[in-house]
Amino acid sequence: MTGKEALALLGLEEGSDAADLADALDEQLFEPKRFFTSRAPVRKLFQSRLDKLQKIRLAVEALDPAFVFTGKSPVTGISLQSDNILDVFRLYQQENRRLKTAITQSADPMEIYALTEALLELEKQYASKWVCDTAADEKTLVSKESDPMEILAAIKAFRDAGGNSFTDLKKSEIQAPEALLNEMKRLSLLFLKY
Repeated sequence: MTGKEALALLGLEEGSDAADLADALDEQLFEPKRFFTSRAPVRKLFQSRLDKLQKIRLAVEALDPAFVFTGKSPVTGISLQSDNILDVFRLYQQENRRLKTAITQSADPMEIYALTEALLELEKQYASKWVCDTAADEKTLVSKESDPMEILAAIKAFRDAGGNSFTDLKKSEIQAPEALLNEMKRLSLLFLKY
């Protein structure tokens, strides 16, 4: 990337100093961070902004090769191995919050990239637990996350009816609340098509 391209990408003018560069970096990272933390993690929706993060990093390095990025969050993934719906839901919510908080606090484009990749992988793992043969209709929006409190209440109602696991949910022997069935359709579609 040339210096002119870098200046244009970051919205800077010739002769900008290190403080201007740091301010421009913060400005350029604001929108992708907001997007990643406020939307359902769907790769097709996230990919263009992930690509932009790489360009931002290259632009900063082209203008100041000695620029020090302040990434500090180690990116570690978790494994959702349990078949217990409530355990998986709680672990997913906890990790989802941790990753989104780290994305919000980061000022390093490549750290945000890595954290967002971890968020996408978490979503894929979580969706894989819900996959079923029930066809999702065309009205199912994978990009619209369900209310976590509504899902938690539905999981507890399902548990009260005798169901505890994803296996129980998929057997359909126990009547599952509508919210759980809708979530299963949404996440199945997400896993299978996105």
